Amino acid sequence: MNSNQFPNPDFDIASSREQLSARRRVVLKDVMNAEVASNLYDELTHSLEWELSLTTSTGPAAIDAKTLAEASEQEKNQLQEQILRQATTRFSYCYGRYELIPGKPEHLLTARNYLASEAFIEFMRDLTGDQEIVRADAHATIYSAGYFLKKHDDIYADKNRRFAYVFGFTRDWQADWGGMLCFLDKNGEVEDVFVPSFNTLTVFNVPQDHFVSLVSPFANSERLAITGWLFAED
Repeated sequence: MNSNQFPNPDFDIASSREQLSARRRVVLKDVMNAEVASNLYDELTHSLEWELSLTTSTGPAAIDAKTLAEASEQEKNQLQEQILRQATTRFSYCYGRYELIPGKPEHLLTARNYLASEAFIEFMRDLTGDQEIVRADAHATIYSAGYFLKKHDDIYADKNRRFAYVFGFTRDWQADWGGMLCFLDKNGEVEDVFVPSFNTLTVFNVPQDHFVSLVSPFANSERLAITGWLFAED
């Protein structure tokens, strides 16, 4: 992924900027070169060892891929029951995560380097109109059956997050499978819903109440994304 491949040359940034300003969220479709998007999709589906990112009674936690692979079905079911039980009374989440750091696989490394580049930051400044954005972070996520992310606003102590972004790499998703990115109004009612999709970029202002709905047990695919935040100086 480089400046010749993202965004597509015919991308209309002005209209997207207007929509983001008016609605505080926008979805950009067919945002990158189709071949690059397909390469990233292949890496996300075939090359990663996902850790399980979740909340426990003591706070955020992670279970590495090896431990997950060695767990029995009974242990996995017990863990799922525990996660769902605590979600009834507090903020909770459960999804697969892969930090984009230097190293293999090749295409995700390329993506990570671009997302850390000045070219990406300049694009986001142009899209958002926020010239104070100085950096971005990035990680890959996978939502399978039973995964979810409860309501939150992306505010994090001592982190000057201005916007969140989500590159979608989900193919042929059906709306009744769940995994929706849902935005809430000031009364706590859903005012916008984005279905997981492929080769899209969703950008939205922070803070903003939102959640990812529970992926249904009958979903036969995964919700895939590369996501992160855009920061001003702390």
